[in-house]
Amino acid sequence: MHKKYLCLLVLCLIHASALAYVVNASYSQRQLFWQARQSLLAKNYQQFEQLKVHLKNYPLYPYLAYTKLKQQLAYHNVDQIDDFLEMYKDTPLADKLRIECLTL
Repeated sequence: MHKKYLCLLVLCLIHASALAYVVNASYSQRQLFWQARQSLLAKNYQQFEQLKVHLKNYPLYPYLAYTKLKQQLAYHNVDQIDDFLEMYKDTPLADKLRIECLTL
């Protein structure tokens, strides 16, 4: 009987430490996202490029890509815009970018 409780306690501790790791990683990505966003808004593209490498799998990454495209819309070629529209076609950002392109 004591073995069951000991095993359960060990499993709970393992789960708790794994959860703490995930929470910490999420917090770090949120911080990186915020820094990347601030770099974009300040038009510090060199710093943005360094930060975005760590955010490719972050769920809000498409918003960074959209913001950069929008800021530099007049300078981007059609292929970059098409790539964005294809990659994020199921998001509201694709529609927003289409409207931005049409109103140029």
